[in-house]
This record gives sequence, structure tokens and C-alpha cells, in this order.
Amino acid sequence: FLLEAHRYNRDAVQQLAEAARRSIDLSDNAARPRCSLHPNFVELQLLPFGLPARRTVSLSNEGPIPARFYFVAPPKPRESVDGQMCWDDDQPVSPPWLAIEPDQGEVAPGETAAISLTAFVAGGGPASASAHIAANPPPPHLPANTLDTILILRLEDGADSFVSCHGLLLPSCFGMDLDALLTLGGSPVLSAGDLQQG
Repeated sequence: FLLEAHRYNRDAVQQLAEAARRSIDLSDNAARPRCSLHPNFVELQLLPFGLPARRTVSLSNEGPIPARFYFVAPPKPRESVDGQMCWDDDQPVSPPWLAIEPDQGEVAPGETAAISLTAFVAGGGPASASAHIAANPPPPHLPANTLDTILILRLEDGADSFVSCHGLLLPSCFGMDLDALLTLGGSPVLSAGDLQQG
């Protein structure tokens, strides 16, 4: 009699499975948005009271599908009700002295969207630039009037991009706490060096 038997080739099956997985990964990656953000560092320079400073960053869609983007708040830990540490999801996407326009949108394949960043120092109280500096003191090697923040741009089903913003708050009597003004005595708020920079 004649007997036919099939031999199980484990190596061949594994190679076929790996090839199928690679093909699925390639198709998944092709379906994800790919964008580049330029520049990643924004120098706001010296920021006087009441005068806006505008800068523009460009988001270019280099993928084959439309890319939806939006800004998210940087992660900030907080203590929960039961005493455990968790992430605070109620943080704003940018500090009160920096406005983003638009803060969300869609970019077609091959197109570029311009995103405007406007720094505006005004007013006092908890939303002021000086309050931001007090709550987020700069490292010792930076000037005490440094305004720094990092913006996080998120692509839907894609990767995050980061924009680092740096500026210097020009000292002014406007928006300063009365206690801080009293500590100056007869000294001016602006030094001669500040006036030359401004």
C-alpha cells in the first residue's frame, strides 16, 4: 500500500508567522500620522509688561493620511484623596502668559499648519507671569526672571512632539505685589542694564 505523510516544519511555520507580523506592523505604521514640528525651541527674548511677543512654529504632515493634533498639559503629580500619588489631569496646556492658536486642528497630507505662540505679560495675582515664576522657580544657573515652559503637541494615533519656550520677564512695577515693591525702598524696579536690554 501507499502511505503519504506530511511533515511539520516548525522553522518554516515560524518564518511565515514572522513575515506576517512584519507585514501587519508595516501596514499599521503606514496608517499612522507622521508629522514634523519646527522649531522645537522658541526664544521669546525679553518680555516687557503689556507688549505681546509672537512666534510661529510649523507642523508638517509627512505621512499619507490626515493628522489630527491637539496640545495636552504636561504631567504633574498630585496626592489623591486616599493619600496615593497620581497625575493631575486638570492642568492647563500652557501657562497663563502664553497663548496657543490654534490649539487643535487637522493637517492634510503634504500640508503645513502654522501655530502661533503669543507671550503676553499682564496683570497680577495667581495668573500672572511673576506668580508663574514663584510657583516654578528657575534653576540656580538661570536668571531669577526666567520664564520657561514646555508645550506638548499630541498627534491622534501618533507620537508626541515637544516645544521648549524660553523668555525673560522684564521687571516692571506693573503686576508686582505691593510687598515686593516695598522691599525695593528707593531703588528703581529696572536697573540700567535692564533698560539697555529693553
